[in-house]
Amino acid sequence: MIKASNIFKSNALEPLNFEIEKFERVGIVGQTGSGKSSLFKILAGLMDPDAGEVYFENEKVLGPKRKLVAGNEHIIYLSQYFELPKFIRVEEYLEVPFDTSDQDASHIFEACRVQEFLSRDTRELSGGEKQRVAIAKALLKNPKVLLLDEPFSNLDFIHKRVIKDILAQVEQKLRTTIVIVAHDPKDILSWASRIVVLKEGMLIQDASPRMIFDCPENEYVAGLFGSYNLLIPDEWNITFQNSFKEIGNKVLVRPYQIEAAERKTEKSGKIVDIYYYGPYEELLVEVGEERLLVQSTPARYSVGNRISLRIKEASNPESANLQMLDVS
Repeated sequence: MIKASNIFKSNALEPLNFEIEKFERVGIVGQTGSGKSSLFKILAGLMDPDAGEVYFENEKVLGPKRKLVAGNEHIIYLSQYFELPKFIRVEEYLEVPFDTSDQDASHIFEACRVQEFLSRDTRELSGGEKQRVAIAKALLKNPKVLLLDEPFSNLDFIHKRVIKDILAQVEQKLRTTIVIVAHDPKDILSWASRIVVLKEGMLIQDASPRMIFDCPENEYVAGLFGSYNLLIPDEWNITFQNSFKEIGNKVLVRPYQIEAAERKTEKSGKIVDIYYYGPYEELLVEVGEERLLVQSTPARYSVGNRISLRIKEASNPESANLQMLDVS
């Protein structure tokens, strides 16, 4: 549906190539300054690349230097810095275009859950409600692709959940392809079917969420998605192949891939801190000169306890099966 071919932007993007298929859920992540917003603007035809081309359904997307009115009618870009007009009711702002039927508009309002505050002034809306109105406004233009730049920023957990539910409705009922840039990569880990990781304008990894999480390309990617440990394979008797991601002379092991063993093993340590995350805890365990993060069920251990450790063999990222290996 969208193809970026060797697009380059000075001080923003190194030459990169990737494609987006119809109805594919693509999440784009990276630290501030990685080029995410510049990439979105180029895809939408709102910014010209210094080199390369963007194609939408095999036709070139022309930027403002080559087109009088910037943008592509089939691709709508919603910036994270959007502002709703003030001193206006929501229903006035969401005026239905002449080429959109009342039935289609009704479907959009229903999908975005804005009917309940159509009569309210935009100044009275919460951050999550404003986001829903902005998405509805974008959808009234009947785009085939909706580019959302950090739609979860400054939203609490409840509003993030609502927005994710709305996006699912938009995909299913309105048949719109959605691509998201996320400030917090974990916001899209459960939503995306594919994640593109950028760093300083370079494409670092492009893979499924499971591959990104279990087999990150490097420490940068690993750190974007949560806690991790780097272990020396020989010290932990890790000899199986193609299970853990090798980074330098070490392997990357997530906290959930290490657990307390029921019987004594060669690796044991002292719990020096515990971090509570609701359904699980992460134990900070001092093993010799190393400090490791180990996932555990809540309230099972206390600071000061000594525990033996073993490693779970990392699952094939495309498989759900886990086998247990003792480190002994």
